[in-house]
Amino acid sequence: MTESLTARLQQRLSSQTAEIEALTSAELTRLASSLRQQSEAALRTMQNDIQGTSLMMADELEIVRLTARWWWVALIVTWLVIAGLSVWHWMSPASDPFPIFRSGGQSYLMLPDGTEPMICQGEQPFLCLKLPNGM
Repeated sequence: MTESLTARLQQRLSSQTAEIEALTSAELTRLASSLRQQSEAALRTMQNDIQGTSLMMADELEIVRLTARWWWVALIVTWLVIAGLSVWHWMSPASDPFPIFRSGGQSYLMLPDGTEPMICQGEQPFLCLKLPNGM
């Protein structure tokens, strides 16, 4: 009886081991499949995010390129305007600080109020103006 009990126990142990191996194998296969699906979904999400970011960066880079191109144009136009105004100012006749009166082919300088003509002394005497205080 002991031998048959031992044989039956060994047979039962073998069948349970086989069953446990089959269940473990099935569970591992299911877990591997689930892990593969999750990994593929995560990789697809990452790939979509990378592609979206790449497209967004390409669009932003194009905006930067256009801005840089027009910035240079604006800078060159500004330089040309400044140069043109400088040349115009340089070439325009200077306005006289005092008005000039012309009569009989002669020109006379009209002095502002409060000035007095004088003869100043230097190496030689010369005509000058005495300005009022505060000028």
